[in-house]
Amino acid sequence: MLSVLLVAAGAAIGALARFGLTRILPLTPATFATNIISCLLLGLFAGWYAKQENPKAALHLFFATGICGGMGTFSTWILDIVNKFKNGDSVTGILVMSLPILCGVVALVIGYAIANRS
Repeated sequence: MLSVLLVAAGAAIGALARFGLTRILPLTPATFATNIISCLLLGLFAGWYAKQENPKAALHLFFATGICGGMGTFSTWILDIVNKFKNGDSVTGILVMSLPILCGVVALVIGYAIANRS
């Protein structure tokens, strides 16, 4: 039961962060930003977590599954891509599809590297 509560609490925080960004940015940039921020945070957490001698599963559930999972917007991102193509804006569709992947990988690697600095 504690595991469920940890994931739910983390997911609520992540979802509220995503909701906040959609209040200050249009949908496409907000979706992009939340996905990249989520990748950076997950990289920071994963890098830190990997260094722990006795990592606590509860921290992983709360932060990685909960906060980062609640903040990530895969389904919204896919809908945005499909709508770009449906509206004939294939160049933007390709950019919206490819840039978050590239930037997400870079953000996660940066986060992991920051967490593992000596």
